[in-house]
Order: sequence, then structure tokens, then C-alpha cells
Amino acid sequence: MDNFKADGICGIGISPASENIESSIIDNLKNQNQITKKIFSFYLSKVKDEETEPNSEFIIGGYDKKYMRDENFTYADIISDQFLAIKLEDFMIGSK
Repeated sequence: MDNFKADGICGIGISPASENIESSIIDNLKNQNQITKKIFSFYLSKVKDEETEPNSEFIIGGYDKKYMRDENFTYADIISDQFLAIKLEDFMIGSK
């Protein structure tokens, strides 16, 4: 991670699984009415040129439609009470 530039690290774990923490950052933001939904989204950029494509982005409390190809959006339920895990039936990378 020596080449990874970051402002910091923010855990988004589920509250009961977080060690020595009573509630997660998402729970706290919701409880303080800073966000309306306990959701998060992320956009992962593969281009390093900010002029042609924006940097990767992590959004707490919603999503930004500018990163969506179309209006098809799927929420995934968390299937663990200890980890952020979702059920995958299938996935593709490119055309494979």
C-alpha cells in the first residue's frame, strides 16, 4: 500500500462486529439525521487522468446518478450480522 494515496481509513463495519465501538459511522450519521438512508455506494475509477474521468468516490447515505449507466439499480441485503457480506449467485468481469 506504499503507492496508495489516501486521506485516511474509515471503517463501515456492522456495529455489533466492530470491536470496542457501540455504533458504526453510518448508524451515527443516521441517528444524527445527517443522512436519510443507511446505505452507501462507491464508484471505482480505472483511469488515472482526472480530466477524462473522475477519481473513485465513496458516498455514505446515497448514490450519485452521474456514475450510473442506466436506471437499473439493485440493493443487496447484508447476509451476515458480523461482516458486510452479500449473497452472489453470479458475477462477470468484462465479458467473462
